[in-house]
Amino acid sequence: MDERAPLPHDGEVVGTDVSRLAKMPVALARLRRVDGRWIVEDASERFEALTGVGSGPLPAGSLVLDAERLEAGCARTEAEDEEVLLEVGLRSAAGTRPYRLALRAADAGGGVWASLTPLARSGETATAAHFETIVQESPDIIAMIDRDLRHRFVNRAVEAASGLSVADFEGKSHDEMGMPDDLVRYFQSVYREVFATGQEGRKVFEFPDEKGGVRTYESRVVPLLEPDGSIEVLLSYARDVTEQKANEETRLGLERKLQETQRLESLGLLAGGIAHDFNNLLTSILGTASLARAQLKGSAQARTAGESLAQIELTCVKASDLCAQMLAYAGRGRSITEPLDLGALLQETRELLGASVSKDVEFELDLPQSVAAVEVDRAQMQQVAMNLLLNAAESMSGRGTVRVAVSEVEGSEVDWGGAVLAPEPADGRLVQVAVRDRGVGMDEATLARIFEPFFTTKFAGRGLGLAATLGILRQHGGGLAVTSEPGAGTTFRLFFHASERPSQPGHARVSEPTPMTPARVLLVDDEETVRGAAGRMLEALGHTVVGVGDGVEALARYDAANGDFDLLVLDLTMPGMDGIATLERFRQRAPALPVVLMSGYTEEDVRGRLRDERTAFLHKPFRFEQLEGALRSAME
Repeated sequence: MDERAPLPHDGEVVGTDVSRLAKMPVALARLRRVDGRWIVEDASERFEALTGVGSGPLPAGSLVLDAERLEAGCARTEAEDEEVLLEVGLRSAAGTRPYRLALRAADAGGGVWASLTPLARSGETATAAHFETIVQESPDIIAMIDRDLRHRFVNRAVEAASGLSVADFEGKSHDEMGMPDDLVRYFQSVYREVFATGQEGRKVFEFPDEKGGVRTYESRVVPLLEPDGSIEVLLSYARDVTEQKANEETRLGLERKLQETQRLESLGLLAGGIAHDFNNLLTSILGTASLARAQLKGSAQARTAGESLAQIELTCVKASDLCAQMLAYAGRGRSITEPLDLGALLQETRELLGASVSKDVEFELDLPQSVAAVEVDRAQMQQVAMNLLLNAAESMSGRGTVRVAVSEVEGSEVDWGGAVLAPEPADGRLVQVAVRDRGVGMDEATLARIFEPFFTTKFAGRGLGLAATLGILRQHGGGLAVTSEPGAGTTFRLFFHASERPSQPGHARVSEPTPMTPARVLLVDDEETVRGAAGRMLEALGHTVVGVGDGVEALARYDAANGDFDLLVLDLTMPGMDGIATLERFRQRAPALPVVLMSGYTEEDVRGRLRDERTAFLHKPFRFEQLEGALRSAME
C-alpha cells in the first residue's frame, strides 16, 4: 500500500498518511474488489467500531446495505472519478440509525475509499445546524481530542485566544504545534488521566495570547463514551477567567483592606477608651500634686517637697503624652490646624534629632521652595516627623543616609491600591513627603503589624509611634503608603491636601492670671478620684464646691438649690446621662450659667458635638494652674 495518499471523508481530505489510517478519528476504510466482491482491506478503528468490520467482505456486520447498491456505487465512482453518496443504516441495540456512505475512487493504490457520516433523523437537521452555530460562536474554547492526543476538532474561539487558525490545531497535538514544554506536559497529563480513569478532569492554566501577554483559563475535560462504552475522544473546553480572576483578587484585596480597617478602628476604640480612663487617674494625681506644690509655696518644705511634687507632675505629663499618642491613633488627638510649610518643619525636626541620632547617619533633604503649604496641626506633624525620621535612622547599622523629599503630586495619578490609608478625597493636588532609608527593612508579616498599638521590633520601644502617626494622618484626611524589603530598606510616603493659603508662623497663647471672685461651684464627674482632686483645687482657689457623680443628681441638686450656683464644672463622658445631654438640660434652666467641660478627648472632637459656644474646655489631665485658667475663661 502507498504510504501517502489523500484520505477523503465527508467531502474533505482529512489526511494523507495512509499508515495512520487505523488511528484516524473518522470512520474511513479502503475497499478493494476481490473475486467479484468488495472487501474491506484497511479500516480506521472508528469504522470498525461502527460496522463491526475491520477486514473482509461487505456488506456485513451492523451495516445495512444492499450488495447491488454497493457494487453500483463503487463501479460508478471508479468510472467517473466522482464522489457517490449512499444512504445506509447501522444497527445497534437502540435501533437502526441512518448514515451517509461516501464512496470515492482512490488516487493511488487502487480501490475505493468509503467513509461513514451520521445523518440527522427527521426533524434533527435544523437542531444540528443550530448546535453547530452555538459551538462555533461560543466564547469558550471547545476541542475534541483523540487517543493520539491530537485535536480532532476545535472551534473558532481558539483563534482569538492563540492567534493561530483552526487549521493549525486540527490533526495536531500540542507538542507537534511547538507549544512550550510546560503547556504540553499540562495538557497531555490531563488527557491521559481522563482516558485512563474515565473521570472528568478540571484545572486552571495560563496560556500566552497573541499580544504577548498571559491569559488565565479554567478548563474541563470529559470523556465521550462510544456505543460500546469505550472512550475514543475527549471533549475539552476552556473558559477565559482572566478578568474574573483579576476582579476576584481586587475584591479579596478590598475585603482584606476593609477587615484591616475595621480591626484598626477596633483597636483605636480600645486605645481611646484606655487613654480616657487612664487620663482620669492622671487627673487626680497631677491635680493633687500641682495643688500641693502651690500650697507649699513659701513654706519650709517648699524646696525638698516641691522637688518631689515636681517629679510627680513631670511623670504624669509623660504618662499623659502616652495617652495622647493612643488618642492620636484613635483619631481623637488634640489639634489646631493652620497652613504649615512641611519643608521648614522637616528642617526643624532634623536639627532637633541632631543629638539623638548616631553621627554615622546623615539626613539628606530635598525641599523645593515652590511646594504648597498644608492645613495641619503643627505639634502633631512634629510628632509624625520625629517618629518617621527617628525610625529610619535607627533602622540602619553603621553609616547611612536617610533621604527625605517633599513634592507635589496629583492624587488621580497615584495608585492607592496598596496604600495603608488613602486621602479623603483621593484626587486633587497633594503634597507628598517621602522618607527613605537603606536599613534592615521588613518582611510582609512585620509590615502588616507596624501600625498596631504596642507592636514594636525595638528592645525598648513602646509601639505607639507609628500607631499615632496613622491616627494623626487619618484625623487630617491624609494618606499613607509603605514599601519595604528585608535588607533593602523602607520608604514611607505621606500625602496631604495642598492648602490655598500660605504658611503662617506659629504663635503661643499666653493668658495672664487675674483675681477671681469666690463662687459656688457644682462639680459633676462619675470618677470619685477626679471629683476629690478637682474639688480640692477649686476649694484652694476660694470656691465653695458641691460634688455629684452624674447628670441626674446634678440637675436635682441645682433645682433643690433654686439655681444658687455660679459655675458648673462638668465631665463629658459619664454613664447614663453624659455631659452633652446634661449641659443641654442646664441650658434650658440657666442659659447664662458659666460652664467648664472636662474631657480626655480633644477640644476639636468635643466642639464637633457641642452646640454651645459659651462653654470653656479643660483637657484631662490638668494642673492646678490649667483649672484656674479654664474657670477664668468661663466666668469672663
